[in-house]
Amino acid sequence: MWFVGVSIICLTVGERRCSPGEPCFPSEEVFANFESGLVGSLLYPNDTGYDSMIIMYNRWRVKKPFAVVVAATTSDVQKSLIFAKKYNLHFHVKNSGHDFNGRSIHSKSLQINLSNMTKSAVLLNSSRAEDGEIMVESGKRWVDVYEEVNGYDRVVVGGSSHNVSMGGYTLGGGHSPMCRMLGMAVDNLLEVEMVSANGSIVRATANYTSITNSDGSIQNTTDTDIFWALSGGGGGTFGIVTKFYFRLHRPPSKFVRMYLRYPILLPDGTNVGKPVMMNWFQKLPSLPREWGGHFLAFHGLNNVNTTSYVLLFMNHFGPNVTESFRHIYHITDYYEAARFVQYEVYDTFWEYEKTVTDQQSINGYVYNSLLQNGSFTEPLVDFIIETVLGGANPNIMSSFTGTLTGEDTTSVHPGFRHSIMALTGGIGWDTPYNITEAIQYGARLSDKLQEYGDGMYPNEAGAGVKNWQQAFWGANYDRLLEIKQKWDPQHYFICRECVGSEYYNVTNANQQTTILNYSSAASKIELLKTKNIILLLLTVLTKIEIC
Repeated sequence: MWFVGVSIICLTVGERRCSPGEPCFPSEEVFANFESGLVGSLLYPNDTGYDSMIIMYNRWRVKKPFAVVVAATTSDVQKSLIFAKKYNLHFHVKNSGHDFNGRSIHSKSLQINLSNMTKSAVLLNSSRAEDGEIMVESGKRWVDVYEEVNGYDRVVVGGSSHNVSMGGYTLGGGHSPMCRMLGMAVDNLLEVEMVSANGSIVRATANYTSITNSDGSIQNTTDTDIFWALSGGGGGTFGIVTKFYFRLHRPPSKFVRMYLRYPILLPDGTNVGKPVMMNWFQKLPSLPREWGGHFLAFHGLNNVNTTSYVLLFMNHFGPNVTESFRHIYHITDYYEAARFVQYEVYDTFWEYEKTVTDQQSINGYVYNSLLQNGSFTEPLVDFIIETVLGGANPNIMSSFTGTLTGEDTTSVHPGFRHSIMALTGGIGWDTPYNITEAIQYGARLSDKLQEYGDGMYPNEAGAGVKNWQQAFWGANYDRLLEIKQKWDPQHYFICRECVGSEYYNVTNANQQTTILNYSSAASKIELLKTKNIILLLLTVLTKIEIC
């Protein structure tokens, strides 16, 4: 049990965030002067381009900032933060908008949008990475990064969703189709550039931190806590990261994709899905680390005569003539009469990756659990099958996803490093639908899933998680909170269920933020649009190459 040691003493009204319509709110002239100093632009609700800047991947999270700063440079971000602090404005930072819980957008706030910050540079002759490194601004999409590094005959660990950008993905840990072989994104992070709460520009690595203050003075220190915190401690709470530097890797000579499919139920009603999944769950963790991928279970509309399937999509980091490749036959050579199996060989990771297509948006709620060695029981498989077949709620879809990784030098939940499988669930619904009912249903599924695991991936967890500090970061949370207090003591960076959010409250009615005072003695802080389609994506974590 985690306890929040906090004195619930609200600050004075003058210390609350200032909202449009209040006497404290800046005038049009003040905003015009602010905009004149930007390289980028400032958009208002009636301006062309405003709507495209506030779109969220999760469509039911609809909120309207009073203005959007379309930042073009780190200086734009710095000026925007200083401006927001000067006038005590509520602000938020948005990149690609893939936060399922809508934490990157708020009504009656100033949005600092990083999506136009897309510069990148490859350095093959790197002193800190044998195969080179890449600098990427926060707004660049992973699909563009993959294509760029492919031109240098390199690969980088990134997201499997092409339209996701660097920011929240990396800061939350960042799992990938390649991370069983190469680690998570944060395992490959070399350096970050960040605008801190006091407006300074910070360059942080695992060895040093360099701080350029707003007056131009520079401080260098060997205190690297902030780099550790940014390596999995979540976005939106320590500062605004504008650049990431990632380690590059040489690719294999070939890249193989394996597709394996079984019906869940045969025409005579025989349940094939259950023994198939039990077989997969038993054997996937022992595959060589060259194998990564995900499991998927699918069912169409209940009012359509369709077949339910369990599918396995696996990627082999290497050619199909190696000993590591042949281990997959222990999985594919099972219940052969009902299976469909297909192999595709690619010359490069990019050749494979560019065939992947993304869904543009959803109406959904996600939840997650890190599954351990003892999690793979019949009750778990029964839970998956019941959900897939729509037994719990025939009007809503669900989904699950996860990934494979490396050693523990980061702030991600320790459960990532000893899990067998990270399982992220999600429900989706057609519109119109009762959103409250859907979310309540998702929360019940989330509670049920937690019975089988230990910990959660914060990038893919639903809102309202019980004991979220422990669930998201486990034993790392105390240190993360200390770093938060050091780098943002006045809590300018706030977001729901982020590090330090015990100490503030954002009321939905008027988007007013109230900061809560706390006791210094309290050091311990105990997809698819169609209804009824169930997607279950599971990514296997290896017992040998643990996270």
